[in-house]
Amino acid sequence: MSILEQTELAIAGRLAADSYFAQIPIVVMRPRASGTFAEIQSRIDAALNGTLAQAGGVGAAVTVLMPIGDCEKPNLPGPQLTFVYTVRVQELVQLNMSPAGTRKSAEEIALYALGLLHQCSLNGRQVLTAEAHTLTPSLDFAPRLTYDLRLRQLGALPQPVRCAAPVIALSGDTATLTCATAGAAIYYTTDGSYPSPANGTLYSAPVTAASGLTMLAAASHSGVQQSAVAAALFP
Repeated sequence: MSILEQTELAIAGRLAADSYFAQIPIVVMRPRASGTFAEIQSRIDAALNGTLAQAGGVGAAVTVLMPIGDCEKPNLPGPQLTFVYTVRVQELVQLNMSPAGTRKSAEEIALYALGLLHQCSLNGRQVLTAEAHTLTPSLDFAPRLTYDLRLRQLGALPQPVRCAAPVIALSGDTATLTCATAGAAIYYTTDGSYPSPANGTLYSAPVTAASGLTMLAAASHSGVQQSAVAAALFP
């Protein structure tokens, strides 16, 4: 399971573990064993409209949405990403503030959730922190009063192991290809297409090509990613 999925579930678990949310369902908006998007949305709708009570309360619901990832420093290895998680708080005010409701407003719920999650580590490593615009009201779901709570978490993808890029040495109209990764297979093209095992020609001996053609070459080896593409223009 990816860190994105783990954190989604951990956010929902952290909220649900607090007695404040005893009457408020916490739902992760991602199809999995809990059902399809339509089934998940149906449970949210039922909690809000009063047809599904949790511990005797109706009229409010919290949804953990699927996160986004921003790459703010693209030159760092990994790459290093900023993951943004959105916790959506919704209420149907008249029902929520009735004797049968939770009597906790969307603003109160969002602020309480922020207090639980800000500067909280859910995996023993990366810490969640409030985004710059951490609380945003939305009119898109009227008559449901909606607040989106946004939190960020730094993370880095593992640095992939790749083949070394091949070196194209030109001598007149002849190209010789080498690769620093022992045992790597080098594939090349001269028609501008991507040099993959499915599309390129396996290099086995120096290649002669007409002037003006561009050779593209990439190296492949089992167990690692294909190399970056090298290019050379025949004189």
